[in-house]
Amino acid sequence: MKLQTVKDFSRKNIIYLPFLLSAAFLLSMILRFGINTPFWDQWSMVPLLQKMDNHTLTFFNLWHQYNEHRILFPLTVLMLNAYLTHWNILSELLINFCTAFVTAIILAFLIKRTFNKLFISVIAAVLAALWFFSTIQWENWLWGWQLEWFMCVLGTISSLFFLILQNTNNDDKNKKVYFLLAILSGIVASYSLSSGVVAWIVGFFVLIAVKQSKKYKLVWAITGALTIAFYYYHYSIPIHSDNLTLTFFSHHILRFVGFFLAYLSGPIGYGTQNVTTAILAGGALLACFPALIIFVWKDREHLRKYIPWLSIAMLSLLSGLTITIGRLFLGIPEALASRYTTLSVLYIISITILSLIVLEDRQAARRKAIYIASVLIISMFLILSSYKMGDIGLIERSIALQNVKTCTNKSNPSNSCLELTYPIPNVVRPELRFLKENHLAGY
Repeated sequence: MKLQTVKDFSRKNIIYLPFLLSAAFLLSMILRFGINTPFWDQWSMVPLLQKMDNHTLTFFNLWHQYNEHRILFPLTVLMLNAYLTHWNILSELLINFCTAFVTAIILAFLIKRTFNKLFISVIAAVLAALWFFSTIQWENWLWGWQLEWFMCVLGTISSLFFLILQNTNNDDKNKKVYFLLAILSGIVASYSLSSGVVAWIVGFFVLIAVKQSKKYKLVWAITGALTIAFYYYHYSIPIHSDNLTLTFFSHHILRFVGFFLAYLSGPIGYGTQNVTTAILAGGALLACFPALIIFVWKDREHLRKYIPWLSIAMLSLLSGLTITIGRLFLGIPEALASRYTTLSVLYIISITILSLIVLEDRQAARRKAIYIASVLIISMFLILSSYKMGDIGLIERSIALQNVKTCTNKSNPSNSCLELTYPIPNVVRPELRFLKENHLAGY
């Protein structure tokens, strides 16, 4: 009896194994290539560290707008971590990893609830895990400052997760707790990255799709509106956004579309050398969504099993639009930056899962097997491309950071050395002196 119970438990929870293995591999890569040295935006933390050292750090220093973002929650975590670890950048990388790992467990739980057949659910888990922990996100995996991306993703997906749990729970008290947790998660997402505000839009879609009561919809809408209003309170339009007018977009509509499509194709590794290929690949990926929507509509009596993955796809698409609006002025190649793949990979995961849901419900077993095999083969080919490009990125960034660490450790580093870590040497020099005097960041 006990042996049978263990077997049943193992079968039910085997979904988590691919995520654990992929996470372990990624962690080993972070420990191998991570370097304890500040880089680029991280130097903006030094004035805050000085304020903390002088006991003058305030809430508004953390609330302060950074580019188009309010990074209150990630910055608070980073500052606390800096205080506890003498600003060990490697510990930031571990925080990033742990934040992503929690998100991955939520995805695994959703996959476990989605499929009826264990075989297909395992395939879904393997593909989702490999995509989620892909090294193509090398920029974020090796840069502690990028906690904002991982907290935004965790906040938005947690928000959707709790709304879905609320709908499946019959206890009124528990429903209120889940709803409160969904709201708190949405707030964290909103004040982690500008893309986080889309959590309120996608969350409202979930409430409508599950036919939640008007009371919850109203509270959600009001809370979302207030959160966004506070986000833009005393908001300054970034300098580079001055030209981002309706006229600008009307004259650059093709560039806008190209940027967005390239953003979608970022995780598969193609296009880093060829923008045209990236746009075509992104177009192919985007075309999958309306095709899947047609299948979902035909099976709308079972809509609830599709809701989590439709929501995550919407989250990635809307986030892509916010990134496109904010970064279009940099040109289409910017869309292929590694840091954006933390959001765009969610789209690929969601359309993969949606495809497998559709295939699971097909009656012809032989045809179903052929289709599932096709999804698996195509996905593995693209995943290998993703990891190949990601591994190159990890190695190159690690070497670059090691060069920064080596030359900045000198008693009087040259301007050319400081330019490796920040474009304005005169800004970095006194901040580097502060780090060395206080033995921070490994100096």
